[in-house]
Amino acid sequence: MFRNLLKRCSGSGPKGGKTSKGGAIGSPLPSVVGAGSATAADQLVTTDLIGQTLVATIVEPVLNAERAAEVALLLGTLRASHPAAQHLVVDLQNLEYLDSAGLNMLVQMMHSVRKDGGRTAIASAKNRIEGLFKLTRLDQVFPIRRSVLEAIDAIEHPA
Repeated sequence: MFRNLLKRCSGSGPKGGKTSKGGAIGSPLPSVVGAGSATAADQLVTTDLIGQTLVATIVEPVLNAERAAEVALLLGTLRASHPAAQHLVVDLQNLEYLDSAGLNMLVQMMHSVRKDGGRTAIASAKNRIEGLFKLTRLDQVFPIRRSVLEAIDAIEHPA
């Protein structure tokens, strides 16, 4: 899997960055980093920098073991390319399915952000996804808010 991920990131993967199933995975990594926000067809994650917070919107409706590794790599690279971003909000508005690998990726990303002195929040999770956070008690670890602005406020101005 990592070999395929490296091929995709270097742009030498099949069909110039497309998966074999025909879904877009993004342009080669250097252009993704420089692209900022892009359309859903262009990449797995779109980003915006709002104040000290990097807002990452997961574009894919499924965050499972296959996608979690790709999203983690992209988020790590995007965080590194935005040194002014202390905090991270992960916008899950498009997410329909999340498995344990996706949850683990979010927890690992939270630990990485916390190690750098920042905080992580979840925004716009659908009821089913929010229920999964409650079932696993991760709602006690991540602030979960209905909108991106509420999530930013929760991590930039903790109670």
